[in-house]
Amino acid sequence: MRNISIPRLYFGKWVAWHDRNSIDGADCPGVYLLTTSQRNLCGRKADVGDAVYIGMTNSRYGLKGRWNQCHHGIQGLGRHSGGHAMFVSLGHYESWDVDLYVAACPVRCDPREPTPKDYLLMGAVAYLEYKAFAEFLKKRPRLRKPRFNTR
Repeated sequence: MRNISIPRLYFGKWVAWHDRNSIDGADCPGVYLLTTSQRNLCGRKADVGDAVYIGMTNSRYGLKGRWNQCHHGIQGLGRHSGGHAMFVSLGHYESWDVDLYVAACPVRCDPREPTPKDYLLMGAVAYLEYKAFAEFLKKRPRLRKPRFNTR
């Protein structure tokens, strides 16, 4: 089996939560950031240090599936830990006085019928999530972790 190179951790620009499924690669596994702001962040470069939540998925439903779980969580209906933490702190999503934004680092692989290379790429997704946490810690050492990450 050949080794693969780890994809680059790159989140691109912030996208409004309601436009999340338009992100290229949203059907893929990957790592994502959430942030809240009263300012319009659409199109601004995402920065790990601004994240209020860092998450990942290797699900066959990709980032879209995980974001759907989060959406249920911010409405008090689901088990997404970050969504639930936001719901507990901020209330029901429809009542927030801030807007929610997402940025993603999709990793193109097939978790439905994985090849050996796909398994390695799915492992890279887990590595990239930890890398995002390490970058957050470097930028925000006093916080240790994003506000809504429970562990």
